[in-house]
Amino acid sequence: MMGANCAIRNARRFGRIAYLTKALLAEELTGFGADPLESEQGGIRGQDFAGAAARIKALLLDQSVLRGVGNIYADESLWKARIHPGAAGEPI
Repeated sequence: MMGANCAIRNARRFGRIAYLTKALLAEELTGFGADPLESEQGGIRGQDFAGAAARIKALLLDQSVLRGVGNIYADESLWKARIHPGAAGEPI
């Protein structure tokens, strides 16, 4: 990759970049939940929350349930769905 450039600008200073093969990427992602942009059903299903005692927002922020969802996306999604962030995740 002669002449290729890669740059990251992260004011919060906790980001990282890694160049991984498909095999290493799959290994790296084993502990994470579904990707909401790649999943057939939008990333989460009711059974993902079955028996969960946690609040829905905490479940959305849990990267082992659904990866890549941060505070802003969780808030906006719950607002649009008219679900209170403090609601229990289990009945959803």
